[in-house]
Amino acid sequence: MKKCAVSTRQFEPSDADKTFYQALEVPEPTLCPEERRRRRLAFRNERSLHYRGCDATGKRILSLYGPDTPFVVVDNDYWWSDEWDGTEYARDFDFNRTFFEQFEELLQ
Repeated sequence: MKKCAVSTRQFEPSDADKTFYQALEVPEPTLCPEERRRRRLAFRNERSLHYRGCDATGKRILSLYGPDTPFVVVDNDYWWSDEWDGTEYARDFDFNRTFFEQFEELLQ
């Protein structure tokens, strides 16, 4: 049994999980499944929803992001359509700057 580094709960990765970690050559987790889930969910806001316009079509949509956010927000149908080209948002990676510095710029 392993002890979660945050909650101190006992947990045991399944044999399938251990095989998966070995195949990817990554260490076994130090956090219990609940804490790992909590960290994944902390990045997103799915408790406060806002009506706003789709930035591509103007259609009224329900979004995680309010109308005053700097992010481009599009309707789900538009996102999965062929009407837009995701490569227009592509950026070259600058090896002279950190990943997180460049990732922050992508979020702007």
